[in-house]
Amino acid sequence: YEFKVRAVADGISGDFSDSVKATTLPAKVTGIKTDSVTTSSIKLSWKKIPSATHYVVYVLRAGEWEKYPMTTKNYMTISGLKSGTKYKFKIRAYNSKTKTYSADSDFYVEKTRVAAVKKLKASSVKTTSAKLNWNKLTGATGYTAYYSTDKKTWKKIKNVTGTTLTATKLK
Repeated sequence: YEFKVRAVADGISGDFSDSVKATTLPAKVTGIKTDSVTTSSIKLSWKKIPSATHYVVYVLRAGEWEKYPMTTKNYMTISGLKSGTKYKFKIRAYNSKTKTYSADSDFYVEKTRVAAVKKLKASSVKTTSAKLNWNKLTGATGYTAYYSTDKKTWKKIKNVTGTTLTATKLK
C-alpha cells in the first residue's frame, strides 16, 4: 500500500504529503495441532494463511530456537527428536512477494512417545511368581507390566513407577 496525507483547515485542503509505502504482514498462524507422534518425530499441521507463500517452524532445543527450512505446505514433520521429551514449537507465516513474516504463533507444546522398554529380565522365578526388572527410560513417568500364556492375549499385571515388579499369582 501507498499512503498520503493532507491537512484540512476550514474545509480547505492543503497539498498532499510525500507518499510512504507500507506492506501488511501475513496473519499470525493459528490452529496448530498434532497429526502424529513417534518416539523421534512429531508431525504438526496448522490453518492456511491466505497471504502466506511459506511457513517457518521453530523448535526450542536446549534454550535456543532452532529454525527448520521453509515449507510451502501447512504441515511439517520434525524429526531427530528424543523419545519421551516435551518440545515447544512456534510457527511464522512468510510472504515471498512482500518479503514479510507474520508475528510468532502462540507456543505449541507436544511430547514424543516413550521408547520401548529395553533389557527386560526375569529373575527369582518361582512356581507362582517372577521378579521383573528393566532399564529406566528418559521421559517415562511409569510403566505397565503385562503377562501372556500364548503371546496373543496380554493381561495387565499392574502399573509401577520404578523399574522392578514382582508378578504374583501366576499359574
